[in-house]
Amino acid sequence: MNVRIGETFDFKDEESFKQWAEEVVQGTENEEGVSLVLSAFTSKQRTLQLKEKEMQRHIFKAILAASYVLADNGHLIIKLYTVFQRMSIELMFLLFALFEDFRIVKPNSSHPKKLERFAICSKFRQGMAKELKENLLQMLPHIASDDFMKQDGSIIDLNTVMAAKDFNKFIDAMNTTTMQKLKLELDNP
Repeated sequence: MNVRIGETFDFKDEESFKQWAEEVVQGTENEEGVSLVLSAFTSKQRTLQLKEKEMQRHIFKAILAASYVLADNGHLIIKLYTVFQRMSIELMFLLFALFEDFRIVKPNSSHPKKLERFAICSKFRQGMAKELKENLLQMLPHIASDDFMKQDGSIIDLNTVMAAKDFNKFIDAMNTTTMQKLKLELDNP
């Protein structure tokens, strides 16, 4: 069984989210969870900064959903745009920690000027999520609020992220590619 998360995945409180997660898991074989969570959205924001904030909200909800309904060794695919802001990097770090295999890819079919890419997360570490999911759930009302779009925030200690050298190399390479795409877009409107 698979779960798709889009614009309609709009939980704002812990109770309704938990009810949804229980129903999803109960519907799977042996109640072990789903094997795949797909997460995609389309931003209606005009500025790159607001698009990224909207993407952060969506990624957070995808991570939250995965931590509750994904079976051990399951997979998560999330559509991304940019990863420049602090919270975006922290969310990528969470994915890096929760999955054995974490990659960000740009499909060959994607237009070169478009910033879209996909986080492909494989082999979910359910044990890691057990410690994290209640903390994430408590943050849901804030992430779902209108105030979230107006402020910069942090969800984990950035020093922890900076200590992970492999993760930093990964983000640097991704951001270099994104900056090259932005320059191409500006040079060729």
